[in-house]
Amino acid sequence: MRLTSILALTTLFSAAVVDSVAIACSCMEPSVEDSFETSTDVMVVRIRGRRVVEEELIYSAQVGRTLKGCTERGDDILLATASSSATCGATNLRPGQTYLIFGDDSGTLRDRAVFDINLCDDNQLVRELTRAEIRFLKRNAEECDIGEPICEA
Repeated sequence: MRLTSILALTTLFSAAVVDSVAIACSCMEPSVEDSFETSTDVMVVRIRGRRVVEEELIYSAQVGRTLKGCTERGDDILLATASSSATCGATNLRPGQTYLIFGDDSGTLRDRAVFDINLCDDNQLVRELTRAEIRFLKRNAEECDIGEPICEA
């Protein structure tokens, strides 16, 4: 009887502790290939600045090259992400650096395209891409008017 009571109390205590623990960002290790497949837009961008708006981190960026999607070289865009890496926010992008970005089109804000990004995609510094990743990107780059999505003029 005493053993049963101890087991019951242990189970209740364990459940209470699990319920009070915050859930952190959890995703599979990202790869260029998987991120390319699951994103609406893939582009090389230079980060110009960043600011927190409410609980979202917004990066200002300029497109250098588009590999998938309908942005054009020179477009000024916004990248939106959670303001904490614990909630999968891509908080490690630094102004002045050039990144390969995998984003999902989420509309416009003040005439600038906005793309949602997160830690579950393989956003990385361009200079850190491997030769195999560069070959994959060159082989799979899409023209805006070929395949999906079809861009509206």
